[in-house]
Amino acid sequence: MAVLFILDADASGIGIGSVLAQEQGGRERVIAYASRGLNKTERNYCITEQELLAVVFFIQYFRQYLLGRRFLVRTDHQALVWLFSLSPAQPSCKGTSIEQGTRADKVRGANEHSDTDTDDSAPSTSKDMEDKAVHPWLELYSPKKMAEKQRADPEIAPIISALAENIKPSSTAMEMESQATRQYYVFWDSLYMKENVLCRRFRKKNGTDEYNQIKKSRTSPRNPKGNGQVERYNKSLLKMIKAFLIDQDEWDLFLGCIAGAYRSSPSESKNSTKLTPNLMCFGREVRLPADLVYGVREVDSIPSYRSHVEAIQEHMFRAHEVARAYLKVSAKRSKDLYDTKLAFVTYKPGDLVWMLHETRKIGVTPKLEKKYDGPFVVTEKTSPVNFVVQTDRNGRTVLIHHDKLKHYNGSNVPKWASKAVKKIVNKC
Repeated sequence: MAVLFILDADASGIGIGSVLAQEQGGRERVIAYASRGLNKTERNYCITEQELLAVVFFIQYFRQYLLGRRFLVRTDHQALVWLFSLSPAQPSCKGTSIEQGTRADKVRGANEHSDTDTDDSAPSTSKDMEDKAVHPWLELYSPKKMAEKQRADPEIAPIISALAENIKPSSTAMEMESQATRQYYVFWDSLYMKENVLCRRFRKKNGTDEYNQIKKSRTSPRNPKGNGQVERYNKSLLKMIKAFLIDQDEWDLFLGCIAGAYRSSPSESKNSTKLTPNLMCFGREVRLPADLVYGVREVDSIPSYRSHVEAIQEHMFRAHEVARAYLKVSAKRSKDLYDTKLAFVTYKPGDLVWMLHETRKIGVTPKLEKKYDGPFVVTEKTSPVNFVVQTDRNGRTVLIHHDKLKHYNGSNVPKWASKAVKKIVNKC
């Protein structure tokens, strides 16, 4: 069942505002906020028309979420009731209209209108979660059987072998492994063996037990290659939109067709899986309406649900193995090419550095500005390539990638920088 979207809209004498929320796990969670001011003409609307304007405007504004779906509109006025009472010949809200294909299921009155950002109920304690947790596999497999299954799993076996030798693999070695194996590697410090079964320990920083743990990875700002996979897909998507686009105001209307074409097309570039996204996700190619009408592709008969599921699993397993083999080769090729051009420089807390000047001002030509600012002080190393840099005497810091820094070898060091360096050195 599709998740229900909820649109709260309101208006005042000077502006309109809206909150788009969604029901998730029995609670409303905010997706986006939006607002704008009213122009001189709109301020002369009656309150009914202003409330209706808010509803219509934000349905159009959030059309990427709402188009073609049922959703709930909540407003503290009878704007929609008034709208639906109009005859077809009467104009609605000074000529504006709701997007075709949307449907508002219900309108709530003022006494039912509430803020979507409601207080969450208190979470269960670790003990409560432990008591309520159900582990069906404990009843099906003994520790010995579970250990055998884990060692037969190609994605878990490399981690178990490394734990047995008590040697943590390098991040470079993990680049060639599957996504699941890399995910286990991220939680290396919390993994342990119990009765030859790989387990994970959930703990807070203070050492107490914790059953909900999220590990967040960060990239430095203004560094697109830190999210290379996402940026690569965005580049491909942008090229397809450009080729398909006629009017820029309607770019979002063609995303479905563009995404369908992308998912059904095998990637033929040298750094690709050579398979279609549909095959990778579903274990089969998606049948298009033309295939069913003209019989371009034969439809396999399904003898039973069980055999169908097993066939799909087998196809997905083979597709992932083929994709992994291609990706290993392409990853090594890309790494070798990247390393030939790489000039890696490391820094430690207390180093004085130049930082790339990226601020742009209106009326100032970037070509005539100095390329680097500084000297600044490195205060922390958050990863092999990301550093926290203090930029002024007030302690302001920024997270920045190493390729935007250079060592400072001059003698004109500000007093605040000298003090910051001494403080860091004494702390170490």
